[in-house]
Amino acid sequence: MLRRPAATADDRYDALANALRAVVDDVVSRVAAAAQPAGHSNEVTVSIREAARRLGIGTTKLKELIAAREIQSVKVGERRLVPVSALEAFSAGVISTRRLATGHPAPESSRVHLADAANRTQSPRVVPHR
Repeated sequence: MLRRPAATADDRYDALANALRAVVDDVVSRVAAAAQPAGHSNEVTVSIREAARRLGIGTTKLKELIAAREIQSVKVGERRLVPVSALEAFSAGVISTRRLATGHPAPESSRVHLADAANRTQSPRVVPHR
């Protein structure tokens, strides 16, 4: 019967150091990904579902806004994609519409409800974040 050589203390410390290094690298990469500011991702286009989520509206309302040419979109094969820049432009337009209607800038901590954004006779509602 052959015996394996016993692991030395140095071998155990090296194994522990390697495992700890892997955990630290994983945590650092997760924190860096979570800390990336919104709107600064590498994405050029997003799906209809993701675009609606980012705007805080439903997919049906987003499709209505696309049909009304309020938001630009592109068709790639069978998929319809929305450029991130189109979402930013639409959001900026809704906020500036609020600014013109009230004479006051929209609060920084507000979320713009876009339910009435397609109907330009009404100003979009601004509701404070909770």
